[in-house]
Amino acid sequence: IESNTGRLINLKIAEEERLVSGKYLFTPEHILYSKIRPYLNKVSYPNFTGICSADIYPIRPRKELNKLFLLNILRSKQFQIYANCNSDRANIPKINRKDLLNYIFVVPPIERQNRFAEIVRKIEKQKQLAQKGLEKSEELFQSLLQRAFKGGLV
Repeated sequence: IESNTGRLINLKIAEEERLVSGKYLFTPEHILYSKIRPYLNKVSYPNFTGICSADIYPIRPRKELNKLFLLNILRSKQFQIYANCNSDRANIPKINRKDLLNYIFVVPPIERQNRFAEIVRKIEKQKQLAQKGLEKSEELFQSLLQRAFKGGLV
Protein backbone atom coordinates (compact mmCIF):
# COMPACT_ATOMS: atom_id res chain seq x y z
CA ILE A 1 0.00 0.00 0.00
CA GLU A 2 1.49 3.32 -1.05
CA SER A 3 1.70 5.92 1.73
CA ASN A 4 -1.00 8.62 1.74
CA THR A 5 -2.53 7.60 -1.63
CA GLY A 6 -3.66 4.09 -0.76
CA ARG A 7 -2.67 2.82 -4.22
CA LEU A 8 -1.93 -0.88 -4.30
CA ILE A 9 1.37 -1.47 -6.11
CA ASN A 10 3.52 -4.50 -7.00
CA LEU A 11 0.60 -6.91 -6.65
CA LYS A 12 1.29 -10.62 -7.05
CA ILE A 13 -0.89 -13.70 -7.09
CA ALA A 14 -0.76 -15.95 -4.01
CA GLU A 15 0.76 -18.85 -5.96
CA GLU A 16 3.77 -16.70 -6.92
CA GLU A 17 4.44 -15.90 -3.28
CA ARG A 18 4.52 -19.50 -1.93
CA LEU A 19 2.78 -18.25 1.18
CA VAL A 20 3.63 -19.81 4.53
CA SER A 21 3.14 -17.15 7.24
CA GLY A 22 -0.18 -15.83 8.55
CA LYS A 23 -2.35 -14.15 5.93
CA TYR A 24 -5.82 -12.63 5.82
CA LEU A 25 -8.45 -12.90 3.12
CA PHE A 26 -10.03 -9.63 1.94
CA THR A 27 -12.76 -8.73 -0.53
CA PRO A 28 -13.92 -5.49 -2.19
CA GLU A 29 -16.04 -4.95 0.94
CA HIS A 30 -12.88 -4.42 3.03
CA ILE A 31 -10.57 -1.53 3.78
CA LEU A 32 -6.91 -2.50 4.16
CA TYR A 33 -5.08 -0.79 7.00
CA SER A 34 -1.34 -1.28 7.56
CA LYS A 35 -0.79 -1.64 11.29
CA ILE A 36 2.99 -1.24 11.03
CA ARG A 37 4.35 2.33 11.23
CA PRO A 38 0.95 4.09 11.33
CA TYR A 39 2.62 7.42 10.50
CA LEU A 40 3.02 6.12 6.91
CA ASN A 41 -0.77 6.35 6.53
CA LYS A 42 -1.17 3.20 4.43
CA VAL A 43 -4.91 2.76 3.99
CA SER A 44 -6.54 1.34 0.86
CA TYR A 45 -9.74 -0.08 -0.51
CA PRO A 46 -9.32 -2.94 -2.98
CA ASN A 47 -11.71 -3.63 -5.83
CA PHE A 48 -10.84 -7.34 -5.86
CA THR A 49 -10.59 -10.38 -3.57
CA GLY A 50 -7.14 -11.30 -2.32
CA ILE A 51 -4.82 -12.21 0.51
CA CYS A 52 -2.79 -9.73 2.56
CA SER A 53 0.02 -10.19 5.05
CA ALA A 54 -0.54 -10.28 8.79
CA ASP A 55 0.83 -6.70 8.87
CA ILE A 56 -2.46 -5.52 7.35
CA TYR A 57 -5.84 -5.37 9.05
CA PRO A 58 -8.67 -6.08 6.61
CA ILE A 59 -11.60 -4.09 7.99
CA ARG A 60 -15.17 -4.67 6.82
CA PRO A 61 -17.32 -1.69 7.82
CA ARG A 62 -20.65 -2.29 9.50
CA LYS A 63 -23.73 -1.62 7.39
CA GLU A 64 -24.25 1.79 9.06
CA LEU A 65 -20.80 2.89 7.82
CA ASN A 66 -20.04 3.84 4.23
CA LYS A 67 -16.70 2.31 3.22
CA LEU A 68 -15.34 5.54 1.67
CA PHE A 69 -16.42 7.52 4.71
CA LEU A 70 -14.57 5.13 7.03
CA LEU A 71 -11.54 5.07 4.72
CA ASN A 72 -11.27 8.86 5.00
CA ILE A 73 -11.63 8.69 8.78
CA LEU A 74 -8.69 6.24 8.86
CA ARG A 75 -6.65 8.51 6.55
CA SER A 76 -7.39 11.64 8.59
CA LYS A 77 -4.74 13.55 10.55
CA GLN A 78 -6.78 13.02 13.73
CA PHE A 79 -6.68 9.25 13.31
CA GLN A 80 -2.97 9.31 12.43
CA ILE A 81 -2.26 11.16 15.68
CA TYR A 82 -4.37 8.65 17.61
CA ALA A 83 -2.71 5.67 15.92
CA ASN A 84 0.78 7.05 16.52
CA CYS A 85 0.02 7.74 20.19
CA ASN A 86 -1.34 4.20 20.57
CA SER A 87 1.50 2.41 18.82
CA ASP A 88 3.59 0.09 20.89
CA ARG A 89 7.09 -1.29 20.23
CA ALA A 90 9.95 1.17 20.03
CA ASN A 91 11.81 -0.09 16.96
CA ILE A 92 8.83 -0.77 14.68
CA PRO A 93 5.70 1.11 15.83
CA LYS A 94 2.48 -0.86 15.48
CA ILE A 95 -1.14 -0.24 16.45
CA ASN A 96 -2.91 -3.28 17.86
CA ARG A 97 -6.43 -4.31 16.82
CA LYS A 98 -7.97 -3.37 20.19
CA ASP A 99 -6.69 0.21 19.98
CA LEU A 100 -7.69 0.48 16.32
CA LEU A 101 -11.24 -0.63 17.11
CA ASN A 102 -11.46 1.67 20.18
CA TYR A 103 -11.06 4.83 18.11
CA ILE A 104 -14.10 7.06 18.68
CA PHE A 105 -15.51 9.27 15.92
CA VAL A 106 -18.80 10.87 14.94
CA VAL A 107 -20.95 8.76 12.62
CA PRO A 108 -23.36 10.93 10.65
CA PRO A 109 -26.54 9.45 9.17
CA ILE A 110 -25.80 7.03 6.32
CA GLU A 111 -27.38 9.44 3.80
CA ARG A 112 -24.72 12.05 4.62
CA GLN A 113 -21.96 9.46 4.50
CA ASN A 114 -23.19 8.32 1.09
CA ARG A 115 -23.26 11.92 -0.16
CA PHE A 116 -19.73 12.42 1.15
CA ALA A 117 -18.62 9.24 -0.65
CA GLU A 118 -20.24 10.46 -3.87
CA ILE A 119 -18.26 13.72 -3.66
CA VAL A 120 -15.04 11.81 -2.90
CA ARG A 121 -15.58 9.59 -5.97
CA LYS A 122 -16.02 12.66 -8.17
CA ILE A 123 -12.88 14.25 -6.76
CA GLU A 124 -10.90 11.02 -7.26
CA LYS A 125 -12.10 10.82 -10.86
CA GLN A 126 -10.97 14.43 -11.47
CA LYS A 127 -7.59 13.65 -9.88
CA GLN A 128 -7.19 10.65 -12.20
CA LEU A 129 -8.02 12.77 -15.23
CA ALA A 130 -5.54 15.43 -14.13
CA GLN A 131 -2.87 12.76 -13.58
CA LYS A 132 -3.46 11.35 -17.07
CA GLY A 133 -3.14 14.88 -18.47
CA LEU A 134 0.16 15.37 -16.64
CA GLU A 135 1.47 12.04 -17.92
CA LYS A 136 0.48 12.94 -21.50
CA SER A 137 2.16 16.35 -21.17
CA GLU A 138 5.34 14.69 -19.89
CA GLU A 139 5.25 12.23 -22.78
CA LEU A 140 4.87 15.06 -25.30
CA PHE A 141 7.65 17.05 -23.64
CA GLN A 142 10.01 14.06 -23.74
CA SER A 143 9.17 13.55 -27.43
CA LEU A 144 9.93 17.21 -28.12
CA LEU A 145 13.25 16.95 -26.27
CA GLN A 146 14.16 13.86 -28.23
CA ARG A 147 13.44 15.63 -31.53
CA ALA A 148 15.43 18.69 -30.42
CA PHE A 149 18.51 16.69 -29.54
CA LYS A 150 18.35 14.68 -32.76
CA GLY A 151 18.61 17.92 -34.74
CA GLY A 152 14.97 18.10 -35.68
CA LEU A 153 14.20 21.44 -34.02
CA VAL A 154 17.47 23.28 -33.49
